[in-house]
Amino acid sequence: MPAGGLQTHNLPTELLDMILEETALETRKACSLVCRGWLDLSRTHLFKVIVVRADATFDAFLCFLRAHPHISIHIRKICLYGPLGSGKPEAECPRVDPGTLVDISLCTPNVSYIELQAIL
Repeated sequence: MPAGGLQTHNLPTELLDMILEETALETRKACSLVCRGWLDLSRTHLFKVIVVRADATFDAFLCFLRAHPHISIHIRKICLYGPLGSGKPEAECPRVDPGTLVDISLCTPNVSYIELQAIL
């Protein structure tokens, strides 16, 4: 082993996964930069839950998912929220086209939970 270096290729993936599960967001971000081997493992934890807040539509989120399938496969839970302080009148809440929801679900095959709040 090089002086001052740490060889991670001998650590079981399961152990690294358990360590990342317990780390803070900033640490997970840093771990994703360590090496290619840690990138995919880090993404699993970084993108497990996605919260999207929109004032109008969720089309930009759908475009992101289509452009980044290597990220969307890691998403397990999606929360689509309307504006903060959802006491807004119904006319001001964002609308989600059912087709957009279908397209989002097709782009995220591993999602098992979708939460919708303050949207129509």
